[in-house]
Amino acid sequence: YKKKQGEAALKAFDISQKTDPKDLLPFVYSGDVAKELKMNDKYEAALKDIVAFDVSAFDVLVKKEDLEALKNSDEKTARLSVEKAKYYEGLGFHYRSTKEFEKGLNAVNEGLKLNQSSENLRALQVEFYVATDKLDDAIKNLEEAIVKSPKSIGNYINLGVIYDKSGKPAKAEETYKKCLEIDPKNYNANFNLAVMPFNHAAKIIKEINDLTLPEYNKRGKQMEQEAVTSFQKSLPYFEKLQEQLPTDGSILRPLGQIYNFLSKNAKSDKEMYAEKYKKIEKSISGE
Repeated sequence: YKKKQGEAALKAFDISQKTDPKDLLPFVYSGDVAKELKMNDKYEAALKDIVAFDVSAFDVLVKKEDLEALKNSDEKTARLSVEKAKYYEGLGFHYRSTKEFEKGLNAVNEGLKLNQSSENLRALQVEFYVATDKLDDAIKNLEEAIVKSPKSIGNYINLGVIYDKSGKPAKAEETYKKCLEIDPKNYNANFNLAVMPFNHAAKIIKEINDLTLPEYNKRGKQMEQEAVTSFQKSLPYFEKLQEQLPTDGSILRPLGQIYNFLSKNAKSDKEMYAEKYKKIEKSISGE
C-alpha cells in the first residue's frame, strides 16, 4: 500500500479481512485503495462492510489521546458515531456519482442518525430528496432538524432551498432571514435572498423584451416597475456581499445589471444608480 502497488495491496487487505473479520482497518484500507483504483463496485462493497461494524470498532480511527480526553462512555460513543457517519457520507457521495439516488438517500439518512449536525450529510440528503422528488419529506425532516438544532446554519440553508424548489418562495425567504438572525454575514443566505428577487426581475425583463409594441404600450411600464421593485429588494443583499467580496464577479455582474436597470427605470435616485453602475463596471474591467 505504501509503495503505491494498489492491486497487490487490495489482495492483501482482502486476505486480512478473511483472517480477522472483526478488525475494521483492513476494510477501511481496502475501501481507500478501491476508490483510488476507481473500482466502484469494490469501493461500494467496502463501504457497506465498514458501516456494518458496531460503532465501538471505530475507536481505531481516532487518536488515543482524543478518546482519553472524553469524560464518559456517552461522549465516546458520540465521537465514534461521528466517525462512522463519515462512511455513510462516503456511500452518499458514491451513490450520487452513480446516480443511485434512492440508495443515496437511505445511506445519508442512516448517517444522520449517527451525526445529525453533519452539514455534508444534510446537504446530500437535500440533493437526494430533490432527485427522488420527495420534497415534502425533505421539508418535514429539515423542520424537525431545526427544532433539535436551532443554531445549525446548514439546516436553514437547505430548508430554504427546498422551499424554493417546492414553489414556496415566501417560506424560503423567511427561512433565509432566520438564518441571518444567527449569522448575519452568512454567504449562502445573503446570496439566495439576493438571487431570488433578482431572478424574478430578470424573468419580467425577458417578458418585456418579448412584448409587441402595442402590448408594451399597454402594460410595459407597469412590468418595468415590477422589475424595479424586485431589483430593489435584491439590492441590499448583493451590496452586503460586495462588502465581503469586493472583487467577486458573481456578485459584481448582477449588481451592475441592477444599477444599470434602476438608473433608467427607477422613480428616484437615477443619478445615484448610474454613478454606482459606472463604479461597478470599472471594478469588473479591473480599472
